[in-house]
Amino acid sequence: MRNRKSIIGNFSNQNARIRSRARRAGQVIALAISLCALSLGWGIPSPAATQLPRGLFLVYGPADFVRGSGAPASDTRTFSVLNSQTEYRLQIFNGGMNSQFGRASSAVVTVNGQKIISPSDFNQHAGLIERQLTPAATNSLTVELRSAPKSGLTAQVVGVDNEAPVINVVSPLNGTVVSEQMLTVTGTIDDPISGVASVTCGGTPAIVSGSSFSCGQTLTEGANAIIVEATDRAGNNASAVINVTWNPVAPEEEQGDIPSARLTPDVIFVGETQPVSVSARIPYGVTAGAPQVTLQRIDTAGNVLGVEGFLVDDGDPSQGDLLKGDGVFSFRRPYAAANVEQLRFRVSYQQNGSELKSKTLRLGFYNRLTDAQINAILSTQQSAAQSYSSLSLSLGEEQARAAVLAQIRQAPSVITAGLSADNNTISVLYTPGIIGAINLLQPGIRGGGSGFPAASNQSALAPLNSLPSLMPSRTTLEMSDDEEDDENKIDSRRALILSPFHWQFAPHDESAELAQLLGEKSCPSYEVTHLADQQTSVESFKNLDQYGIIAIISHGITLWQGIFPPAGGFHGLPLGLEVYGLATSEEATPASIAQRQFDLVSGRIALVTTVELTGEKTYFVVLPTFIPYYSPGEFPNSLVYLGTCNSAANDTMARAFTGQGAETYLGYTKVVSAVWAREVGLEFFERFLGDPMRTTGGPDGAHIPEQYDILPCIDEDDGTIINFCNNPTNMERLRRSRGAKFTMFGSEELERPNLLLNGGFETGDLDGWGFARDSRVLSQLGDIRPVSGNYMGMVAKIDTWFGLLIQEFCLPSEATRIEFDWNLITEQTCGSFNFNPDEVWIRFQRPGLYHQLLMTGVSQQCSKLGPTTVNFPSPGSARATGWQHASIDIATVAQSINSQNVELRFEVLRAIFNGNLTTDSAILIDNVKIVR
Repeated sequence: MRNRKSIIGNFSNQNARIRSRARRAGQVIALAISLCALSLGWGIPSPAATQLPRGLFLVYGPADFVRGSGAPASDTRTFSVLNSQTEYRLQIFNGGMNSQFGRASSAVVTVNGQKIISPSDFNQHAGLIERQLTPAATNSLTVELRSAPKSGLTAQVVGVDNEAPVINVVSPLNGTVVSEQMLTVTGTIDDPISGVASVTCGGTPAIVSGSSFSCGQTLTEGANAIIVEATDRAGNNASAVINVTWNPVAPEEEQGDIPSARLTPDVIFVGETQPVSVSARIPYGVTAGAPQVTLQRIDTAGNVLGVEGFLVDDGDPSQGDLLKGDGVFSFRRPYAAANVEQLRFRVSYQQNGSELKSKTLRLGFYNRLTDAQINAILSTQQSAAQSYSSLSLSLGEEQARAAVLAQIRQAPSVITAGLSADNNTISVLYTPGIIGAINLLQPGIRGGGSGFPAASNQSALAPLNSLPSLMPSRTTLEMSDDEEDDENKIDSRRALILSPFHWQFAPHDESAELAQLLGEKSCPSYEVTHLADQQTSVESFKNLDQYGIIAIISHGITLWQGIFPPAGGFHGLPLGLEVYGLATSEEATPASIAQRQFDLVSGRIALVTTVELTGEKTYFVVLPTFIPYYSPGEFPNSLVYLGTCNSAANDTMARAFTGQGAETYLGYTKVVSAVWAREVGLEFFERFLGDPMRTTGGPDGAHIPEQYDILPCIDEDDGTIINFCNNPTNMERLRRSRGAKFTMFGSEELERPNLLLNGGFETGDLDGWGFARDSRVLSQLGDIRPVSGNYMGMVAKIDTWFGLLIQEFCLPSEATRIEFDWNLITEQTCGSFNFNPDEVWIRFQRPGLYHQLLMTGVSQQCSKLGPTTVNFPSPGSARATGWQHASIDIATVAQSINSQNVELRFEVLRAIFNGNLTTDSAILIDNVKIVR
């Protein structure tokens, strides 16, 4: 198959002959000028300084051949070409390019054994002899001089390349806004004929490695147009302009006036069409009417380019709006792009004469990964892991790291690679923008391979708090005044425990014991979801905002910050810090990478390769940006424990959780052993769950400060205490200087949950509640607002037989009453009922107990029903009773239950389950609480 450059050049035989004659004429004139210059004393430029015309490149030479004093002898040289599908010329300068030899009167020149120039082509007047070549990839050039001694010639091979190189800038995307002044531009470069000569970014030379390049740029505040230019060896140029805005406070990092604004999906592949939804919760008054909520298209500086459309709260399913008048505005339309690019949007509306805006919402268009790209990434990862495994035994860890890093950087698919600060991970950025890592840790720690053997000399361990404090007890994230005023209690009794590598860590894996502590051994007990080993795929790290307690026991991967361009480039990851990731148990294969490429190209997950007893394995790693994208709701004041290496080395992962509403985050500052992490992790939860008055931190909190890992004192071969550490003082000093610290971010005052969870529905969802049919959480319904706070619950019978909200909790024997606010809404009319009217049942229920707290309905509430603007989907005019407060004595039933679990149930239903379904009813609920 002909190369694309030769096709474009269209070198037909006829055209080639014409060009050959023209070129020979030009060379005769050039030779004459050179001879004249020589006679005038100007001198002829040296071969190294000779500049070929644009479109020609030097393949071989200039090389000198000189006749010796003996019999004629052959001199053979070799040369190679990148691509044989273009035009090549062999040029012989008789007497040398600088006339430094006597001219040859007879010689034979062959290429690959074929005679190209014969003796008859030489004479004392022949200064330049030129022939067309069709070379192979590797070639031999042989010259036999037959003329007088000291005669000679200079030979060179020249190729034709009239096509510019292909340049592709991977990062940053055109239109990126960054918050750091220093920018790294990365990309790929390809020129298959003459090869790449240079790449520059804004005039600054780039570092070119294989088919990849990178260069640094210093930005000026505001808009920057960076010209990336590539030149091949034939002098052809290609350029691209990348527009980047330096904003010291990047708009993407601001929350804006509408923090609930969200765009999904935020990635679409080039050439594909996909519907994109934008939503925002904007409460409004009924009398004033719904505001006009605009979706704006903006540029990198935040300037409005135009109106994309309008978000609606009218129940239009085509716009993605689920319920009219609930304060959630929606917009939906399909998007597509033919090229890699990024679009920016902003939600905006007017309030009291001022414009309120959301943060910038970004939509990126990326190329799908090819099979070749996927295989190249996996091959590079696994080859590097294999090399390190073998080289570390022969060369030692330091030299093995350097050798493997150099090996990775030579891979054609690699843009850049580097070592983490602790030398435990090689991080890689691949040309499609995929993040990878090679794990270099030894087995026995929560970042390495299989489980560490238990220390055989545990009696030699010094007390954890035997020495005075040498470091700050903990780091606290900044919290707003609003956060400090919130009730500081976990607001969900759902717990999630993930242990992707239980098979490696066991028996030093605390997940099973922790599940018991939270479940059967706790009152009130938690609804525990415990997933281990192959159950913990990437999917199990989604929807974490549903849980009050999250515990993840896994490998922690620290990624070198240098692989992330400023402002995370297209990844949006933190600046100036190494990024921490959580390994899942889902193995990365060509099929699973193709399936997960949506999150790979957007920088939400990465790939890590580890060396195991069964060979090299590559797994998916969850990065900080994964958490808010797949857990977009408000975390219910959650407690997060990450029993992994480096989970608290910095706050990159902590902020992913606390930024979404988690209150307390616990982890380890360095590489940590499974033995010690299990010990201190379980100790924390035993203290926290064992005392209802104990908070997460503080003077008598569950978290004990100044605890350091025993890992620096353990022999890696047999798990015993090393001799130096047999002295308790030596052990403590070594642990504090080198060991991982068990530390805390966020609130020290977080407490166990209330008896009833989310009784005011202020999490914005039904966290803590089970539900059936049309139950949900609302910020408003028509002209009805919550009694207090921002949200209320709704139990509805809309086109169904019944609706239900249910919560199981531990009812203490000292409880005295239950309180709640309620509001009945119905389409049924009062008067003579020809069917059974809708009813509301509120009760406690458990095996052997069926205790009705309140039973009412349309019949009993007719006199209180009044007009409302609520519209249910079925025909009819809805009316409402207005808010009513209930305070019901439960002392007797509480004493009979005696601190056992009971279900609290709110139901809207037909009394005897018959009648029609043409009218709808619902009850709104707020401020549900148990009073002791």
